[in-house]
Amino acid sequence: MNTSKNKYNIAREAIAIKRDMFLNPPKGFLGYKGFEKFIKELPQWNTELDKDDYDKILTNMVMFFGTVPTIPNAIKGIKEPDTVQFKGGFDKMSRMLNSIGEEYKNDSFIQVADIFDKTAIIIEKISNIIIDYLTQTCDDTEQLPLLFSEVLEHMKTGYLILDV
Repeated sequence: MNTSKNKYNIAREAIAIKRDMFLNPPKGFLGYKGFEKFIKELPQWNTELDKDDYDKILTNMVMFFGTVPTIPNAIKGIKEPDTVQFKGGFDKMSRMLNSIGEEYKNDSFIQVADIFDKTAIIIEKISNIIIDYLTQTCDDTEQLPLLFSEVLEHMKTGYLILDV
């Protein structure tokens, strides 16, 4: 039996899987539980890890916040604007939810699109703090746990609102 699915059904199924994995993680180091653990441990990293390891972790983190995994130009010493945005994919998720929500009249998608758009802005701020730290412009990394906590709350709220 071959059933064809439209983009709404495909999106709903994919989002439902992502939502369930985040809200009901099979292991304590995954989903929101893993995120909470990460946030709790983050403040100790700069004292528990040597500088090279700490810097590598932050570099990898910001690299994977990019629309494609790449190291920001400033970290590479290139004085040109990046062509990649470092928003953790939340900007894309927001656009997709908004587009499908409008097309298929799903208000929960539109509402969560707004939440994830705000989350993208927070991730971009996190990225900028990391870039500033790694380029030795300034060290505001003490703000990271609070910012990641905001991301976590936005994700929990968004995934709970989604009607999938």
